[in-house]
Amino acid sequence: MANDYVKQLLNFIDQLTLPTDPRPSDRAKQLYQRGKKILNTYRGNRAVLQDALRIFAACGSQPYAYAGIAQTIMKSAFEQNDDYDQDGLAIALDWLQKAQTLEPDDQAINLIEAVIYMNMNRFDDARLVLDHLIKTTPITYALCMTEINYWDRKKDLGKVEIRYKKALSLATDEEERQTLIETMAGVYLMHNKYEESLKLFEQVVKSNPQNPWAWHNMSVMYFRLQNYPKAAEHNRRALALMDFGAARQIQEAIKKKFPRG
Repeated sequence: MANDYVKQLLNFIDQLTLPTDPRPSDRAKQLYQRGKKILNTYRGNRAVLQDALRIFAACGSQPYAYAGIAQTIMKSAFEQNDDYDQDGLAIALDWLQKAQTLEPDDQAINLIEAVIYMNMNRFDDARLVLDHLIKTTPITYALCMTEINYWDRKKDLGKVEIRYKKALSLATDEEERQTLIETMAGVYLMHNKYEESLKLFEQVVKSNPQNPWAWHNMSVMYFRLQNYPKAAEHNRRALALMDFGAARQIQEAIKKKFPRG
């Protein structure tokens, strides 16, 4: 049975008026992309998911609405680390298959299938989807980002770096470029490549100094490098933007090592 948050989101979806037109359109795709951008800002604030759903519901096209709903349910199924509510993911896959039935060749829609499979720990199935898309559709920024996700989950940093360089060449605007840089900074952090990660996070906060998670991640790395003054400075910047548990935890750890911080 799906977790409580997935159930709440499904109740919200039931209250929406969904499109009745099975055809895609340029306008629907634009609204779908707008909804995805909102969805990508999700950091635990449930209102973000509802805002994205409203846009998907208003896009006017069933396949894009269903694909957006699938992605939103997948987000709501997240629990911690790489763990997801599996029943929630199964529901997300059901919605996605509705979209695929109407638009079987849409790369953006089919990429969601690969991500759902990854979150189900069905990596062989995800690889089959990605290999098929690489053979049959253009190499796009979105495809490279999904490949980065896949190879990061498989702990293959070399392949991640190859996809990162390709994605950089395919980014169509500064927002895509910054999303990519922040993603790669996070990959380096998880691989304990602190020097590489810090360089990229510095680019992130230079472009967007209002990003609390970038400041927090730099604080974590400086703490691990035993540069406690820098860790304290970046922790203060993070907490000035948003009061959140992870930053409070590192703040307490810094105080034990650097009371003056």
